[in-house]
Amino acid sequence: VNPDIVENDIYYVITSEDSREVAVCGAKEATEVVVPEYVRMPESGELYRVRSIGHSAFYGSQFQSVVLPKSVLRIGDDAFVNCTALRQITLGDSIEEIGEHAFQNSGIVEIALPASVRSLGTECFSDCQELQKISFGDLTALPNDVCRDCKKLADVTFSPRLQSIGERAFYNTALTRVEIPDQVNALPTGALFSASGKTLISHPCAMSYSVEELEGVDTIADCAYKGCNPASTLIIPASVTMVHENAFDGWRNLVELRIADAKTPLKFNPGFNAANVFYVGRDVTTQKSVLQPGNMNILKTVKKLVIGPNVNQVRANMWVTQTTAYDTIEVHNMTPPATSPFSDQQYVDTDLLVPEGSKEAYEAHTTWKKFWVIKEVQFSALTGVEATKKVRRVRYYNVAGVASDEAFDGLNIVVTTYTDGTSTTTKMLK
Repeated sequence: VNPDIVENDIYYVITSEDSREVAVCGAKEATEVVVPEYVRMPESGELYRVRSIGHSAFYGSQFQSVVLPKSVLRIGDDAFVNCTALRQITLGDSIEEIGEHAFQNSGIVEIALPASVRSLGTECFSDCQELQKISFGDLTALPNDVCRDCKKLADVTFSPRLQSIGERAFYNTALTRVEIPDQVNALPTGALFSASGKTLISHPCAMSYSVEELEGVDTIADCAYKGCNPASTLIIPASVTMVHENAFDGWRNLVELRIADAKTPLKFNPGFNAANVFYVGRDVTTQKSVLQPGNMNILKTVKKLVIGPNVNQVRANMWVTQTTAYDTIEVHNMTPPATSPFSDQQYVDTDLLVPEGSKEAYEAHTTWKKFWVIKEVQFSALTGVEATKKVRRVRYYNVAGVASDEAFDGLNIVVTTYTDGTSTTTKMLK
């Protein structure tokens, strides 16, 4: 672009003769660039107001700091792309729009957007390898990939009026737990919890999965664990009632998937390629409106399917494919739950294990009776998800209902609470 005005080694083009406005279109290399509010046309001496930073204006420049005046309303697409030496940017308090890729792969360390900013372009701050802190002013919507791959980003502040966050907005950052307003309805990939703590928006890729972080969470959002290092055992705790599609996208080769015992059904529709053990502790439904065989794409290599006592309906065609070669299926329910059909090969090759005293009921059931081998088993009290859970607290209650952290003499009701929010109740005589 041929500049219309050159002043103090900064280049400008006229964008409106009527309003006497110009846009910055480039500059000579310098350590610091300070853009003025007005520039003067050499021939006429007339003043033109600086209103914008043009498309690719400083692309690849190696300034260390840039100061923009309050007159600038817009930063154009790609304006500071690849400005890797840039550490500090000062924005005027009138800026309204920052374009796509505006600061992508720049060296900024910290930025606070003024309340005047109304929109950001996609990938606006993506790949900023030095960015550690950002405040989004009064923005109500963040675009896709806004801070994707900002690996040092650990401090983010949102407007209380924030309503939506785009996909992958905080993917591959250093965020751990950030509170966002509960009204946010478009969920990102990054590391965020809703303000109430009820929704895991996204898990930081740098951190390992831990069931403890899901304590009290009722929703795992779309792509929440996408790209994270998978655990060998995945536990969906009792508090969780919704797991969105692609929540665990990319996870492969699980050893165990355990859906904790609960009375409340779980809506669950992610996909896994493999696992050896699948424990189902409650009724599971799909988010998809029509069930198709194998539409959850879960556990094609599962060898052991364990169905907990709270399950009323076994959706075999949703959980696994009819080619899954089980060694055993355990059903921990004295009353045979309703079930969709298994394959003829599964009826022949799989041992069906049922609680003591229930074999006759299973042999009379339309579907379960088709298994060639049905065995009664005395299941351990810890068969299922409790065997791997961590105890948070044990409380003792006497016959009068008084609670204590220590056992009473005589009969005690023992309530054990686990880190995933579930609990068990047993009797003990001291």
